[in-house]
Amino acid sequence: MGHLGTLERDGFVVLEDVLDARRCQRLSDELEPWLQETPRCEGDFYGWNTTRVGGLLSKAPSVADLVMDPYILAIAEALLRPNCDCIQLNLTQAVRVHGQERPQAPHRDEEMWPWPTNGRHWLLNVMWAGSDLPEENGATRPWSGRHRQQLDRSIDPADSVPGAMKRGSALLFLGSVTHGAGQNLTALPRTGVIVSYCLGWLKTYENQFLAYPREVASSFPEDLQ
Repeated sequence: MGHLGTLERDGFVVLEDVLDARRCQRLSDELEPWLQETPRCEGDFYGWNTTRVGGLLSKAPSVADLVMDPYILAIAEALLRPNCDCIQLNLTQAVRVHGQERPQAPHRDEEMWPWPTNGRHWLLNVMWAGSDLPEENGATRPWSGRHRQQLDRSIDPADSVPGAMKRGSALLFLGSVTHGAGQNLTALPRTGVIVSYCLGWLKTYENQFLAYPREVASSFPEDLQ
């Protein structure tokens, strides 16, 4: 079974070693100043010991290569295009979960649109590993196959599986799959970059017209525009 089939069956799939060491280091160098300068989140959902930075295309140029990765983009097109004329970028976000952060509540990212999807795919997320993401430092934890069942926030955490992966790998997961950031049991932070694609007729979570006004967007390659 290919990656697309596994994604549709389980709700998630890990692609190993997509980025080499040089590209990983470039991404890290570009993001680090923004992660250092951004205050940590405050709230049970976004975390009390987590840093989140959005609008990455104008902050870290190498994120454009993540957004336009041909293989992942082809998977996004195959999943989403049956339900729209074109797909669009929903958001980009760097997420650093610091040491001793608590686990995130189970949720589905498609909840941002309060309307029944009737089993259609509306959203695909990609968590790029900017650092090693083992289970003990808060790797994203999806519940395998739960995208085919009704959302249950009291779901047993023991039934989830860690989306553990090495630096440079990518975790793809459906917007309909129940998941949450795991608890960081270590003293060290872990860093990931989320690239999210959605149907072209949905309102994006990150307003791209404000994040990248015309004078900024016009400098992007045409396919990224």
